[in-house]
Parts: sequence; structure tokens; C-alpha cells
Amino acid sequence: MPTTTHYFTGIVRQAFLARADKFGNYIIGLELDDPSKAELAASGSSLKPRDWDGFSFVTFRRPTQKLIKQEPVQFQPPIVLDAHNQPLTKLVGKGSKAIAKVIMYPTMKGQGHRLEAVQILELVEYVPQPKPEEQTQMPAPQGQTPAANRPAIPF
Repeated sequence: MPTTTHYFTGIVRQAFLARADKFGNYIIGLELDDPSKAELAASGSSLKPRDWDGFSFVTFRRPTQKLIKQEPVQFQPPIVLDAHNQPLTKLVGKGSKAIAKVIMYPTMKGQGHRLEAVQILELVEYVPQPKPEEQTQMPAPQGQTPAANRPAIPF
């Protein structure tokens, strides 16, 4: 089976497009629309939807590096464009509507895939939340010292 290009449309449920996830992959998790579900099934891919956070979505990946014919190959992040085909500089959040360009290729284990590009049709911008430790660090009230600076109470 030759290498083929597929376009899958859906709602973003997970995205690591600007930086890789902890496993070294750029990813997009799409809750596919019905025509995309049919295309995925017809492609021969073994990708299956997974349930998380109350949604069912398919995760497409692009590794940061891969061994191809015994040679290490480095991959850059996927191309991310806005609805007008201009480079997108904002972070993509859950609920955005997107099209993922994915190539599928034969491997010894069946159809492999690689995320090539993403076009964001309707952006829901991701706004990072402060980390929990940043939220809990409050200044000591006037006249009191933080616990770390107080002498230990001998019990």
C-alpha cells in the first residue's frame, strides 16, 4: 500500500503543537466528524478513538525524531495555520475546530501515520493557568514571618 495523505476534521480535545509532549511527540487529539471517521476507517489505520474527559477522540502524532532505515531523522513541529492559511502564533486550546493533515504509510506492523500540518478553522485560544504552587503562595500578613523563618516548636 503506498503512502497516502488524509485530511481529518474535528474538534480539538488535546494539543501539543508548539512543543512536544513528555513522550517526545507533537500531538493533536480530534473528536472527528462523521466523514472523517469514515475516512479513518477506510484508510486501514489501526488508530482507535479513546475516551478521556467525557470526549471520544483520535490522537495523531508527529515524533521529534525517528529511526528511518537505520538513520536518525529529526522532525520539526507540524505546520500550524489559521483559517486564512497564515502561520498561527497563538496556542490552540480545547474546543477549537481544526483540520489535520496526516500521512499514512505502510510498516511491518500495518499502517503508520505522521501528523504533517494543522489548520485551525475556529480558534479557542489556550491560556495557561497559574501552577497550583503559584496560587497558594500568599504573602505573610503584616507583622508575621513565613513559617520557614519561625523557630521550631519543641514537642
